[in-house]
Parts: sequence; structure tokens; C-alpha cells
Amino acid sequence: PFKQAMAQVKAAQEVSAHAFERVLEGHALWVDFVVAHCKEDLSWLSDKLLRVPRMSRLLVYEKCGQTSEVSKYVGQGKFATAFTVPKPDKGQARGDECSAYLGHIVNEFDSLADYTIFLQSDPQDHLHFDFLDLVLRSMAATTYNTSYLPLNGPQHVRTLTP
Repeated sequence: PFKQAMAQVKAAQEVSAHAFERVLEGHALWVDFVVAHCKEDLSWLSDKLLRVPRMSRLLVYEKCGQTSEVSKYVGQGKFATAFTVPKPDKGQARGDECSAYLGHIVNEFDSLADYTIFLQSDPQDHLHFDFLDLVLRSMAATTYNTSYLPLNGPQHVRTLTP
């Protein structure tokens, strides 16, 4: 167990050294925020997302045929660019957020961001904003180093103290 623990410490030191080098080089992470949207209020993009990496893109995949005004989320410490992408369901089948997420991966496959955060347009029902903020702070510090992390709140172990 001791050798395994020391190997983990060494790996963590290497990740930390690499992150420090990236900070010194001025590397800015490119993060895509992909939102599957169908008529929900998007004000949480301004109110709840506290730390958005400066090179982030906002892509709102419109599932219900409407077009949201997303340019207001550009600048002001939020997104570098913002787009709406029409992605209505075809026929009688409902694709919900899955078709938006898969469509993003397929369309952007050759130029995916460093990280992609997939969100539903009513995230307060699906994730804990404090946890997302912790992930975003880790990205900003270049200490985030995992290939997949579920942000869905019900999957998280939580404790509450009175």
C-alpha cells in the first residue's frame, strides 16, 4: 500500500507541475457550455454561473423551434461567444437533451473544446450550482484533470448538518 500511495503522490505532483507550467504560459482553457433548451428561463446563466473560464462558448441547442437571445451573455465575465443552434426533434420521437448533446459531439468532433459541460436548461432541478462552481474554479486553476464527471445532483453523496 505504501508504494501505491507514493506512486499516487508522484502522479499528483506531476499533474500539479504541468498545471503550473500551463498557468505560467498563460494557457486559457476552452470550455463549451452546451445547453439543451425548450422554452425555459435562461436567466440562471447570468445569476447562477459565477465563474466562467474566459475562453468559454455558450451553445444553446433549441429543441422547441424558438430562438433565444443569447448575445446578452457575452462579456461581463461570462462567455467569449454565444450561439443558438436549431435542433428540433424530427417526427413524433422526442430526443430531449440527448439529441442535442449527441448532435454537439458529432458536429464538433474534430474541434471539441478542452472541456464540454452539458447542461439542461432547468439546471436547478438537476445539479448543485456550488459543485459546478467548484469544478469551474478547479478548471481556472488548471488543476481539473478528469475525462468525465457527472454533474447530476442526485448522483452525488451529500451530508447535511443541522
